[in-house]
Amino acid sequence: MSGSSDRNVIIWRFSTGEKLHELTHAHLDSVLSLRFDKRYLVTCSKDKLIKIWNRRELRASDEDYPTYFNGVGVRYPSYIVDTSSMPPSALEAQIANEQIKTLLPYSLLMTLDGHAAAVNSIQINDNEIVSASGDRLIKVWDIRSGTCLKTLVGHQKGIACVQFDSQRIISGSNDFTVRIYDRISGAEVSCLPAHDDLVRTLQAGFGDPPGSEETLRLEAMAVDHEYYEARRRGDVHHEPTRQRFNRMRSTGSRRPQDIKALGAKIPPGGGGSRWARIVSGSYDESIIIWRRDKKGEWVVGQRLRQTDAARAASVIDESLATEFLTNAIGPSIQSGQRTPQLASEDNSPFNMPPQAVNAVAATAGTPAAQASLPASMPLPSPNAFASLQSQRQQQQPQSQNQQPPQTSSHIQLAPILASSQNQTLPSTATHPQPTLLQPQPQQPNFQPQPQPPALHPPIGPLPAAETIVRPHHAAANTRIFKLQFDARKLICASQDHIIVGWDFANGDKYLEEASRFFVGL
Repeated sequence: MSGSSDRNVIIWRFSTGEKLHELTHAHLDSVLSLRFDKRYLVTCSKDKLIKIWNRRELRASDEDYPTYFNGVGVRYPSYIVDTSSMPPSALEAQIANEQIKTLLPYSLLMTLDGHAAAVNSIQINDNEIVSASGDRLIKVWDIRSGTCLKTLVGHQKGIACVQFDSQRIISGSNDFTVRIYDRISGAEVSCLPAHDDLVRTLQAGFGDPPGSEETLRLEAMAVDHEYYEARRRGDVHHEPTRQRFNRMRSTGSRRPQDIKALGAKIPPGGGGSRWARIVSGSYDESIIIWRRDKKGEWVVGQRLRQTDAARAASVIDESLATEFLTNAIGPSIQSGQRTPQLASEDNSPFNMPPQAVNAVAATAGTPAAQASLPASMPLPSPNAFASLQSQRQQQQPQSQNQQPPQTSSHIQLAPILASSQNQTLPSTATHPQPTLLQPQPQQPNFQPQPQPPALHPPIGPLPAAETIVRPHHAAANTRIFKLQFDARKLICASQDHIIVGWDFANGDKYLEEASRFFVGL
């Protein structure tokens, strides 16, 4: 399912690309985000509205049929009836007589109207919807009735992204912070400040074991009890509110001096296991991997940069290509002579023209070099180049393979080069930008800023850049736009048309152990 600036939503068949259904003018303005499960499709838009659609044929007697709510903030189409006051026998009779129509798939069920600015992001979890808007608010809605259950405050500027699980709501904003809220009470339990620009995308995995709800509740009660004891002893003198709105940007401290509010159902920082990670991407051109230290506070584990990965990959490409040219083809090629030294993949020799350097670069996946070759010239075998790379890795001294992780903020990269096929990304329409209450001005000649030092030294092994997709005409803007991770892989896309795949675990024994349990993340 896709939503677009053309205001339409399209449902596609994944296996064939066939267009199955189109919701024409689903909204009055650009569709900024959508989510769906087996029951519903939920869309949000720049028009400040959220809409809920059914995915299957729906009868008025079905469990997923809308529950009528007469309050403000929700509107129903005229064909949605209030079934709450009708006896079951009368309802069935009206359905049988077609007085109440059966809803076809992708009929509009309701429209939620509660935000004062564009709704930039939404999430579904069971029977609740969480929405984040440029009006600085996060709202929780009942998916069946459209009732607004609660409104969360805390961010100082518009919110661009949100994630929702059964325990927490995590959001990223134009105030440069990532915040964690308790789903039940709406209390803010953590604020993570490390980015220098809009937090555009995030994903969190807390690694909760089964039955963790009660454990988290008891931990939160223990923190409240510790505060009361410290206050009785006279160690603290401030009076907290009933919710943890921590305006000092606590990253999860449990010290009584840091507690600003009481009553949350999860402890400061949101809880979670030792495998818990939050990954956030920002318009400051960096990706931050957050992890919890021994005190339970969130710290910057690593700070990654797409530009560093792309630059390092280019250097390694050139180095391997030169070595391949020297060792596998021979010095005669470099002098412009023709020689049948290199066999193709089917072991048939062919003559190498003076453009052999370009041929080797093309084998390494350089589009410009591939374009410079004569049309009649076959490329060298990609297996030959890969063989050199493998041989080079095996020849490294054993001591180098056992070096401890570096403590600087720079990344050690180990890219896997592309094959000789000229892989380019399909041309796509520009997706709408998140509309924030205080938008940042676009700089026409944007220059990447130097990498700031991490707030904390890296903890554990650094992720390695694994795959870099470089299509033609890459731009200079490396603002992070979208990311997704599991316990093994981190895939990140930026506005310079580059996609980087990182080895997320990269020797981290905790993540490698946990990867067996995070298959569906």
